[in-house]
Amino acid sequence: MKNDLRVKYKKIRNSIHSENLDNLIYNYIIGLDEFIYARDILIYYSINDEIDTLKLIKYSLEHKKRVFIPRCDDDMDFYLVKNLNDLVNGKFNIMVSKSSVNDYCNSICITPGICFDKAFYRIGYGKGYYDRFFNTYNGIRIGLCYDDCLIDDTYHDSYDMPVDIIVTDKGVKRYAKRKSNWFPFYICFPFTTLLVDATVASILSTNVSVSAV
Repeated sequence: MKNDLRVKYKKIRNSIHSENLDNLIYNYIIGLDEFIYARDILIYYSINDEIDTLKLIKYSLEHKKRVFIPRCDDDMDFYLVKNLNDLVNGKFNIMVSKSSVNDYCNSICITPGICFDKAFYRIGYGKGYYDRFFNTYNGIRIGLCYDDCLIDDTYHDSYDMPVDIIVTDKGVKRYAKRKSNWFPFYICFPFTTLLVDATVASILSTNVSVSAV
């Protein structure tokens, strides 16, 4: 069933892939609070008919965010990219970082998918890299998807991991039943980076005691 959906929606994605739709998705992403507040952006380097991320990578670098690109061996992790010259051709003919730095925190993960369902599960290419990575990743998972590739059910398995937010060319969808790990307050060690959103500063000052060690 999953493979049938993978084949079907890959054809649909290929048929509707366009710069105009990708630009709509891009504009929704850069307006997200989760994106604005994140220090580190974990993001795939798009290929073929995937929703374009190169524009978002450039925007993130220009706005002094730390950008991390996935590298797949037996498993997948994300490595720092300081500029596009840091990228080389890697496994599956996908551009990867030459860096050995993967100390990201206060991050969001921009996640590819062929299609997504109403419970925010995704169908990817079937290798399981993102599902295994998400088992230990505590940041916000943001899926990119064309609206025509949203479906009722991906028939997910027990090991499949959903995303928290889906961004399409029609807008932003959040899964209300799932508690988000994101909160606009971070302490990142060993960097001791502290970010407090002004809208919750009064709450934090009265209800949360924080000490840096």
